[in-house]
Amino acid sequence: RNSKGQLIKGITTSRPPHFMNAAQRDKKLTLDDIYVDIGATSRKEVIEVFGIEPGDPIAPDVSFAYNEQTGVMMGKCFDNRMGCLCILEVMDRLKGENLNVDVVGAFAAQEEVGTRGAEITARSAKPDLAIVFEGSPADDIYYDEFTAQGCLKKGTQIRHLDRSMVSNPRFIGYAKELAKAKGIAYQSAVRAQGGTNAGKIHLSNKGVPTLVLGIPARYAHTHYCYSSVFDVDATVDLAVEVIKGLTDARVKELLGHK
Repeated sequence: RNSKGQLIKGITTSRPPHFMNAAQRDKKLTLDDIYVDIGATSRKEVIEVFGIEPGDPIAPDVSFAYNEQTGVMMGKCFDNRMGCLCILEVMDRLKGENLNVDVVGAFAAQEEVGTRGAEITARSAKPDLAIVFEGSPADDIYYDEFTAQGCLKKGTQIRHLDRSMVSNPRFIGYAKELAKAKGIAYQSAVRAQGGTNAGKIHLSNKGVPTLVLGIPARYAHTHYCYSSVFDVDATVDLAVEVIKGLTDARVKELLGHK
């Protein structure tokens, strides 16, 4: 998108092998080797004709698609558009409910560059408890069914651990207890890598018990992803039940108060 708001199409490319020597062909491709070609022949043309200047944003040209037969969605940025979808659905489902708690839905920006939005959100909302929705990397095509922890169509992913947070065991136990009682499909995940907004939120104020619910997304951080509506529904269902069940006694228990 140029400075005038116009969308300019381009091709993501790199040097073809025809113009590489042996050392260049053997070298691993890096981000610095990739560029966007818009068909210009000079810097002047890029600026004056196309209206593009340094700092203008670039985004993949991707179309959303949905397979009604399989219930699988295809599109970009499912990490974390799936999380945004869950917030909207949960807030809509809770509308008109007589809840024991106040619920704030927040779209926290810049998670991928330092969970910056989550830090500001936690300062502003000052939550006692938090649920974080995450478009979580699916691993069902890389591992067998015994070791995969993020599979399409197997329900919401309850995350126990990642690099940013060790999850609150009381909150995890409460969520699993509800999922089993309500027949909501879930899968448990222990991640050696990655992190979510929960990393900043659970450390805010005097500490915030935080539950991370993931919607598995194949090929996260690429131009196209796959996610299942079944997993979205399971995530929303569990979050709604968790919130509806937050009595005074349950909140005290999750906060560790006797």
